[in-house]
Parts: sequence; structure tokens; C-alpha cells
Amino acid sequence: MLPAPVTKATAEAPFGQWSTPEVPLTIEYAAEAMEQIRAAVCDGLQQLAHGGMEVGGVLFGLRLDNSIRILKWRPISCEHAEGPSLRLSARDRIGLTRLLEAAKSDPELAGVQPLGWFLSHPRSDIFLTAADLEIFSGFFPEPGQVTLVLRPSRLGPARAGFFVREADGTLKADSSYRDFTVEPLHRGAPPVERRKAERRVLPLPPLVQAEQRSAPRPLPAVARQVEPPRFLLEKSRPPSSGRWLWAIPGCLALLITAALIRQRFPPTADPSFAFRAYNSGATVQIEWDANSASVRDARQAAIEIRDGSETRQFPLTASQLHSGKMPYAPKAADVEFRMTVQPASGPPVQGFARLVGPPPTSVAPGSVEAAQPSEVEDLRVEVERLKRELRKAGARADKAQDMVRILQNRLDVDTTRKAIPTAKPEK
Repeated sequence: MLPAPVTKATAEAPFGQWSTPEVPLTIEYAAEAMEQIRAAVCDGLQQLAHGGMEVGGVLFGLRLDNSIRILKWRPISCEHAEGPSLRLSARDRIGLTRLLEAAKSDPELAGVQPLGWFLSHPRSDIFLTAADLEIFSGFFPEPGQVTLVLRPSRLGPARAGFFVREADGTLKADSSYRDFTVEPLHRGAPPVERRKAERRVLPLPPLVQAEQRSAPRPLPAVARQVEPPRFLLEKSRPPSSGRWLWAIPGCLALLITAALIRQRFPPTADPSFAFRAYNSGATVQIEWDANSASVRDARQAAIEIRDGSETRQFPLTASQLHSGKMPYAPKAADVEFRMTVQPASGPPVQGFARLVGPPPTSVAPGSVEAAQPSEVEDLRVEVERLKRELRKAGARADKAQDMVRILQNRLDVDTTRKAIPTAKPEK
């Protein structure tokens, strides 16, 4: 009899295992790491009354011969500019790039590497949407990197499924080859108290989480919160009801500071659009969101493809742009696609996708062929560009913090001067 393809992780068995005959990769995951991921997606489910909030994170671990071992994870920051779904804005993508770059020097992640990512689907089944595929192909394109999709429930368990690229580079996105259930690792408390305990664990910083993993201990009992007596609150009020008038200058100063910062650093709208590329048999299918405002109102657009040793650019007609897709037959195993859209007003908007895998054996009629220059040099230039953008963003943030600090110091000095009574001259 063949062994079970999914081995659940428990407190007694510190590692679970997932495998399927369709893909040549075995996935092992630490029980404690999977418990933290389950608690994170269940906490996201509790954040909204209807449907919950989608959350995600980067998976870190070890890469062996024909298997990977997931040991740790880090959350992906998302401002949810388009609603509760996990759709990364331009600011979120910079944050994810910064997270992957900072992981190389993080002492808590020493010896491990990014193995993929996870996300939750609290309102839908276990599959990959177009936005999920774009993140998977853009940030985790290497062979052996995976996507974990979880569907949490309000009772605690979560259904889950891994998505892995097959040997020829294709990916089955409509469903996982094998679903499994992630049960709560700590079963001592009732469901309601257990969820409260899990929500207390989630916001802790990574250093505290590392200490808890190195020295595990049972969750403390949930203390009953008792509302303090009303007479204590009344007793702590200042004797003079007119002292609150001193807070008016401070509030006005804070409002002026916030207005100055907002005027100096106005929030920018997210003009990005969904863009992805995937294998579809003999060709590669390039798709983009034709309903986004940037594409719908664009004056012109072009797709730049780097494939092999050449780079070619393909201008798009209005009909091609609004069709939302274009076939392409690659020659190399690593192909990059960059779509540049010129809106009616504002700067150009770009979408990027990368496809890693063996090229199709045959070329379909009507497809487009292109090539690209040295991949190593292009990656180096892209990394340097991202580093410059991160340094500029950090400098702007530091400047804004200095401005707030100066204004706060001035406010404290003025408040102190007003609070000191003026000495009366002796007669």
C-alpha cells in the first residue's frame, strides 16, 4: 500500500508532508509554522463581518534534492486599496521587494531562503486568481517555489492546498492537486477562547515570536475583562473643568502639522493594472486587465519581451490593447515581459511578468517571436534601480519624521512656557 500523500502535522509529529504524483516535489512544513499561518488567516477572517480580509505572507525554509521544508514565514503588508482582496498596489510591491531583500541579512532567517508565499481565500474556493498568478510569476518564478492557498473557517480549522509548477513549467491554477485540512495545533481551550488567544499571538513582533518558538509554553488562560467602577473614572478627573482648554493649542498645532505633511507628501493613486504570462500549450499567453482605468483610457501601449539574446518591442493597436491578451512563442527558458501604457494624463504605467521554464516545442501560427539580452546584467540593473527607489523613499520618510519632531519640540516648549506661572514682584 502506498503511503498517504498528505501527512498532518501535530504536536507529536513536528513536520507534515504534502505530495502528489503530478509534480516531482515533496513539501514538508513545520507544525508550529503552519499553526501560525492558520491563526493568521483565521484572524483575517474575523476582521470583517462578511467575508473577512485576505492576508498573505512569504514562506522561508530549506531546499533539498526533490523536496522543500517550510520552517518560517513573514507577513506581506497590503494596504487593501481595492478592498478586502489581496491585490498589491505599487506601494505594496515595493514593500514586498524590500522584504525579500531584507531577508538576506535578517539573522532570524539565516540559512533559509524564500520558498514561495501563501494567501487566504475566505470568500472563495482554493484556486489561483489572475492577481495571484501575477504575484506568483513576478516575485516567485524559480522552480521549486510554491503557493499555499488557505480557506479559513470561523470554527478554527482551515482547508488548504499547494500549487506547484510541473516539470515542464506548467501550472494547474483552477484547483490544487490535493487539498488538506489544517487543524488547530492547541486543542486545550474551547474554540472562542482559543481564537482570542491566537489573535493575541499574531501581532507580536518577529523577535518575540522567535523566543516563543525556541521556548514553547502553554497559552495563558484568557482573563475575564471587568469594566472598572464608574466612580474611579470620575475620581480621576481633574478638579477644574477649564483645564481642558489648554489642549486646544496642541490640537490646532497637530492639525496644522498633519496638513503640512499631507500637502508636502500627497497620497498617490494606484494606477497599476493586472499583467501576467503563463504557458498555454504550444505558446505563452500574455494577458492584462483591459478594464483598468490606465488601459481603458490609454493613448498608446507597447510590450517589451526579453527572450534569449535579443530584446524586441511590439506596439499594440487599439483593438489589441482592448482585447486584453496576446499569444507569444518563446525560445529561451527564462522570458521577461514588460508592458508600458501611456494614459491620457499622467506618467506611463508599467506591468511586469516573468516566466521560467522550458520553452514550447512548437510554434503556433500567428504567434509573436522575440528575444532578450543577458539576463544577469538586466537583473543587476533592476536591483540597482529598486535600491535607488528604496533609498529615495527612505530619505523622504526621514525628512518627514524630522519635520514632525521639530514641530513637536516647538509645541512642547510653548506648552511648558504657558504652564509656568509668572512670579509676582515683592512689595
